[in-house]
Amino acid sequence: MSAKAGMTFVEMLLALAVLSVCELLTIPLIREPDLSSGQFIAEVLPYQAQAIRENRELNAQISADPLVPVRIHYNAKGRIDQARTLCFSRRCLVMELAGGRIVGK
Repeated sequence: MSAKAGMTFVEMLLALAVLSVCELLTIPLIREPDLSSGQFIAEVLPYQAQAIRENRELNAQISADPLVPVRIHYNAKGRIDQARTLCFSRRCLVMELAGGRIVGK
């Protein structure tokens, strides 16, 4: 068997180090809010009502997690401009694009 048949220990450690750094950089991007779905809806709906009442664009920022606040942009008709799904401990909420609805799944 030749000496070049596999990876050396140093190469394996280098690969693990690169993977670890990539994971550490992406964890804050995929963290979910630390609220219940009911609390989240109770904080978001007043922003939507205000956008409709004042007929203007409005940005809502819910700081469920201080590192990753959830930002929602409402247009003048109270519709959400970016669809997304947020999963909480027991339930997921789907924010529908253009309809402005938040649906529990």
